[in-house]
Amino acid sequence: MLVGEAMGARVEGLNREAIARRFGGVAGLAKLTPGAPGSAALSTAAVAASLVVAPDFDGEDLALRMLAAWDPKQSWGQGSDAALRRLRDGVHWNEAGHSVGGRESFGNGAALRSAPVGLLLSDDAETLRWLAEEAAGLTHQHLLSGEGAVLHSMTVALALLASGEALSGAGLLETLAGETRTREFASRLKAAAAMVGRSRGDATVIETLGNNSSALGSVVTATWCFAEHSDSYTDTVCRAMSLGGSVSSIAAMAGAASGAFLGVDAIPARWRDAVPPGEIGVAEMVELARGLFDVVAGPGEATADYDRA
Repeated sequence: MLVGEAMGARVEGLNREAIARRFGGVAGLAKLTPGAPGSAALSTAAVAASLVVAPDFDGEDLALRMLAAWDPKQSWGQGSDAALRRLRDGVHWNEAGHSVGGRESFGNGAALRSAPVGLLLSDDAETLRWLAEEAAGLTHQHLLSGEGAVLHSMTVALALLASGEALSGAGLLETLAGETRTREFASRLKAAAAMVGRSRGDATVIETLGNNSSALGSVVTATWCFAEHSDSYTDTVCRAMSLGGSVSSIAAMAGAASGAFLGVDAIPARWRDAVPPGEIGVAEMVELARGLFDVVAGPGEATADYDRA
């Protein structure tokens, strides 16, 4: 997730046409070096760290970790910023996501940070849905935002469960379409499934699935990028980058799914090694992954098993 976001940051703000002219498609994008990780990495790290110490979910703990990671001078998105300001001002964690006038954010901020939920609960879909919704609600109470977080968690969980085996990209998307509880996501997931392996151009992908910062306009797009290029982390992330729009968030989610399926060694070493040092980096994310693995595997067995994995 972190490397995907950092790569996407290199072309953030450019549209599809500008990216194509400047970099010439996926091959040219692959030659870039990553920019700095941003809000997706910081918020994901907060979720992972909270789940390591409170795997049954502790909203207060997550709220404190999110506030500690958040810098009001560097926006995490309109919905997240507004909720975090309310948290800072003393609003209870399960109320901060409610906006004044009932206009809750339908952005993708909650989905961006939900990958750790999928890693922790890959064998328990019912609890995964509950926990993803609870964690999302800290900042995003809109139905589509919460469902986006659930679906991204499920994508990561399914990718992890399929690791080492053949993956049907269309089958993954059809499975998610059967799991979602919203008509909007179901129709978009079915459309994405129909596009897998059919050599659709970027313009068609954008028109059909979206490339914006809403949950509906990015979560399925990121999942399709992984489903279409499941055998290559590089191609998955670069395809997300080629779409323009909300590049860093789509590349982050696509990278999270691909990483869960292919493992950290599938990420090009030159990308991993070139992530700029900052508040959160590759080494810190690896340690958080180890912590989550400890929770799943149980004490005493985790270190050796994780190293083998």
